[in-house]
Order: sequence, then structure tokens, then C-alpha cells
Amino acid sequence: MSPVTVEAVTDPALLAPHQERWAALAARAVEPNPFLAPWFHLPALRHLASPANGVVTLLAWHGGRERELVGLMAVAHQRRSRRLPVSCLSTWRHPYCFLTTPLLDPDHASEALAALLGWTHRRRDGRLLRLPRVNGDGPFASLLADYLAERGLAATRTGRVERPLYRHDGSAGVEAYLRQVASGDRRRRLGRYRRRLERGGPLTTTVTTDPDGITPLADAFLALEARGWKGREGTAMGQEPRAAAFFREMVAEAAGGGGLLLLTLRLAGEPVAMRISLLCGEGGIAFKSAFDEVYASDSPGLLVEVDHLRHLLAHPEIRWIDSCAASANSPVTWLWPARRPVETLLLSTGDAVGDLVIRTLPLARRVVAAARRLRS
Repeated sequence: MSPVTVEAVTDPALLAPHQERWAALAARAVEPNPFLAPWFHLPALRHLASPANGVVTLLAWHGGRERELVGLMAVAHQRRSRRLPVSCLSTWRHPYCFLTTPLLDPDHASEALAALLGWTHRRRDGRLLRLPRVNGDGPFASLLADYLAERGLAATRTGRVERPLYRHDGSAGVEAYLRQVASGDRRRRLGRYRRRLERGGPLTTTVTTDPDGITPLADAFLALEARGWKGREGTAMGQEPRAAAFFREMVAEAAGGGGLLLLTLRLAGEPVAMRISLLCGEGGIAFKSAFDEVYASDSPGLLVEVDHLRHLLAHPEIRWIDSCAASANSPVTWLWPARRPVETLLLSTGDAVGDLVIRTLPLARRVVAAARRLRS
């Protein structure tokens, strides 16, 4: 059997020649992750990567002359902190990346994961490897557990959330689906919101999946987001030039690569709510949404989520969508009753100090928690 070798790339330009094989890997991965698709990861590297953390994209190759790309993972150096007293490597997570699960080919998943993690073990600038926001169940979690057990490596979970998840359940349409997840009163309110908005003019929803006209839509989204609470808090993408440049490029690249699903709810021709999802393989992620707060009492943000749901139900080839929602106030909390566990893990690279940190970390946390209780 040919070994799996790892190529470490720090220059985004050197990744460009591999985009076709990379996109194919992203589509067939055991657990697709749009954040590591070429149309997302390359714009992120170009606009969001910092020289200080030294982002490295790891490519796992199988075979000889006719080699096949069977794995991909991005890592960066993480400085020590009060919570973590030693330096470590981490799968790279910038502010617009909500999942760092590596891409692994189904036919070579174990070997690819071993090669990627093995590369981090050989580094001298990290005693630990941090995996923020990776899938907490399913094939990747199983592969990782086997890898750690076979090598006797220590690991601990430092965080876990359960995110609302859309799963295609075979519903005949959105009305049948809503009857399963929403009370009659909630469904009637949805109708009232739509009728009240329609008093201001025609209310229409458009679905964009290709590059045509994507630039004005990207600009419209940035403007809509900036007019809302993110704009008031200074966290809207359009307020930071690098983030805005990343977003515009990523959306255009995603559309060109078949990974974009953008819904725009318009009132009298003007956008009042937008929802962007990014698709990869049989699933995807609900990336960003925004709505015009002038119409907040009529919930245009909720209405565009229902239209998003309508589109998903009409396309059964989209099997699932991860909401990436961190807030219990998100409408998808009740719209999407399924849940997906997402975890942050800390792994030893086999270093004695790293092993010690992981084995003592739970005790240290209990001591800190007890001290806080005593002070309160």
C-alpha cells in the first residue's frame, strides 16, 4: 500500500494548482466542511490570515506519480495563555470559520488523519494540538478516537455545544414541515407578519446560486448587516476592510464553485432580509443572515428563514445544513429541531509536558471553580 505523505503549504498561491482535486475532496469527504472548500479557504488565507500565527495548509497525498489528494487540514500557532500554560498548534479558526473538521477521503480516512496529525506531532513549536469546533459525533469523532487509542495519546474536551441542524425528513413541503415543528399560533403569526409587510408593496424572495449579479448582492448584504446591531457594535463585516474584501471574494468564488445559496427577501424591490448558506457535498452551513431592523416588528429575518427552509425541502439532494447558531434566540432553534454536537478538543502530541497538562487540566478547572464559589 502506498504511504500517505503530507505537504505543508504556507503560500496561498501554491494551493491554486490543486483546486480541482481539492474541490473533489471537499465534495466527497467523510464529513464535508465548507470552511475548508477552496472557494472559502483561499479567500480567508488571502485576507484574514495573520503572519503572527503562521497558517499552514496541510495536504495529505496518497500514491506515487498519479497521486490523489486524500486529506486537508489548516493549522496555526497559538500562543500560550492563562488558560493554557504551554504553546500549542491549533486547527485554524478565524472569526468567520465555525467548523475546523479536516477533510478526509472516505477510502483513506484513517491513513490521511494519521498523516495530518503526525505532522503536528513532529513540530517543535507546540506541545499540544487544539481542535476548536470539530464534529462531536459521526465518522470524524470515531476516527479520532481510534487514532488516539492506538497511540495511547491523552486528550480532553474543553468545550461542547449543540447546534440546531436541518435534516431533510421527506416532508412534502414547508407547510407540512411547519405543522410538525410549530404550534398553530406560531404558524398564524408567520402569516400575519407576511401580510403586514405586503402592505408596503410586493414582497418577493429570490434565490441566487450562480455568479451572475453577485457583486451587488454582496454589497447589499454588507449594507444590510451594517445597519443592524452588528453595525452598532462595530462587528459588521463591512466595517473592517479585510473582512469585507474576504466576504466579497468568497461569495463570488462560492457561486462559481457551486457552493452558494443566497436568498433575498425584497419589499417593493428593496432587500429587507438576506440569508447566505454555503453548500458542500450533501450538506452545508447556514453562514450569515441580516435583516432591516426598520421592519423588525414584522420579523423579515424569520420570514427569509422560512423561505430558506422552503428551498431546502424542495431540494432533497441537500441532506443537512448546520445552523452554526450560538444563540438560543435564533429562529432556527425551533425551526430545526435536530441537534449537532460540536466540540473543542485538546490533544497531546506525545510530548511529556503536553501529556501532563492534559491530565491535570480537569483537576485545575475544578480547583478554579471551587475558588470562585468560595469568593462569591
